[in-house]
Amino acid sequence: MKNLAFSIPQSGEMPYEFVGRVLTEARSFDLSQLDRGYALTVYIDRDDQLYAHLVYHTRWKYETETDTVFIADDVEQLADKLLKYDPLTHVVGYPPGERFVEKQKRLLAWLTLEYKALVGRVLAVVAGKTATEDEQG
Repeated sequence: MKNLAFSIPQSGEMPYEFVGRVLTEARSFDLSQLDRGYALTVYIDRDDQLYAHLVYHTRWKYETETDTVFIADDVEQLADKLLKYDPLTHVVGYPPGERFVEKQKRLLAWLTLEYKALVGRVLAVVAGKTATEDEQG
């Protein structure tokens, strides 16, 4: 597979630029039906360094979309970083008050489950692809 030049944005910082290729990408949502969700793309550069680009998508007016980049030397290190990340960091959710307490709990629980499922799916693909490449030399 051909290597391409990438520039991955990271909220509040300069983008990461490298030459490599996409290993996999996935989403936890369909924005035509949901207001929030995550997208995760994993790249590998020419030096076999992994880049995971996580985007928190939102259409809610009090939240902003964010880009977070994780860089790792191998799949285990990437898994550790993704699993330690708090996926609710940028979530505002419902307005404070008794009226929205249960809705807020459900929203946060759903987003956490969606994030964990997304990370699991992506890591399984990345582990399989990097293992195959290691075998091929």
